[in-house]
Amino acid sequence: MRIGFFSDTYLPITFGTEISIETFRIWLEKLGHQVFVFVPNYPDIKKLEKNIFRFPSFRLIKSPENRLMFFGPNDVKKIITLKLDIVHSHTPFSAGWLAKIIAKKSKIPLFYTSHILYPEYAKYWIFKENKVLPVLMKFYLKIFGNSCSALIAPSLKMKKLLENYGVKKPIFVLPTGLDFERLERIQEKDSETRRKFGIPLTDKILLYIGRLTEEKNVSFLIESFNLIQKKRKDVCFVLIGEGYLEEKLKEKVKKLGLESKVIFTGRIAWEEVIKIYRSANLFLFASLTDTQGLIILEASYFGLPIVALKDDCYEEMLINGKNGYTIYPYQTSLFAERVLEILNNQSLYQEFSKNAKEIAKNFSAENQAKKLVGVYQKILETYRNKLKLIVKT
Repeated sequence: MRIGFFSDTYLPITFGTEISIETFRIWLEKLGHQVFVFVPNYPDIKKLEKNIFRFPSFRLIKSPENRLMFFGPNDVKKIITLKLDIVHSHTPFSAGWLAKIIAKKSKIPLFYTSHILYPEYAKYWIFKENKVLPVLMKFYLKIFGNSCSALIAPSLKMKKLLENYGVKKPIFVLPTGLDFERLERIQEKDSETRRKFGIPLTDKILLYIGRLTEEKNVSFLIESFNLIQKKRKDVCFVLIGEGYLEEKLKEKVKKLGLESKVIFTGRIAWEEVIKIYRSANLFLFASLTDTQGLIILEASYFGLPIVALKDDCYEEMLINGKNGYTIYPYQTSLFAERVLEILNNQSLYQEFSKNAKEIAKNFSAENQAKKLVGVYQKILETYRNKLKLIVKT
């Protein structure tokens, strides 16, 4: 099949949505399909990439990183000449509009993966806790979702939410898989990573990866870490990512006197992220707005026990008491207590680490890509049968 991926965000951004798109692209091609990617251009992108088409754009929303893409009639004509079999949008915004135009003109199915919980993120787009945008976003997602042939939800949580918004089209639950081969290609000695960020060899590394934004609840993690380091001095907290709250979070760290123990890496290359995974000891997460557990799976693959706030989107990925702890009620004291319990009990740590690796093995990128192909084929067959009926009548 010839498949078109459309997105308002892509590499070099390396959060969940971007990694999901790239992982499926790589494995669909390994399965013999052709994937064409239509995404924004970024200021630091200069080289040409095979089958990846970059469009002029500017950043519209800081978090999640979404850009407004510009396209015209000539762009539409060029894409139509590619004779796509499937149009798959990973956004409901500008690239999603382009995807809809291509699907309609080419008379092919339109798929949409709902990666992000936009109504929750919309609370912070203009001013904190605004109530109008989330309602409008739910209505918009209902309209966009029902204009598609089918939708992909990365978790059962996301499927239920889409249904609650009023989406009536078929919704398939399909988490992103892990590209084991790609992860294993990147190796580095623990001492090299520690030296780069000034981390003592004796310190246990607690790790967070994600945007530094309100909805990610990073402030909760910093407050929890403050309680942790009062009980254990041989710990440090590494935060990988960027976002509009970065300066405020750094101020909070300074006020708590944790400057020597909390490291903000900013945005770093995906390869560097993997190297830090290999050096880390435990993964911390407090977001309640995620729609899939890709970051949880990655941490599990590297054998990191996980402590996170309880959330339905981690179902089957983070099992309380097996590869970490899910925390409820959402209290920093309870969170810190569970982290210390793992750090202070070596046998428990080893058990969680072993179980984490076993859980991650169930989510290979190859298997998930094969499932996606199955969804494509099912909807494509239904779509073509409907077209035949329309032609006959």
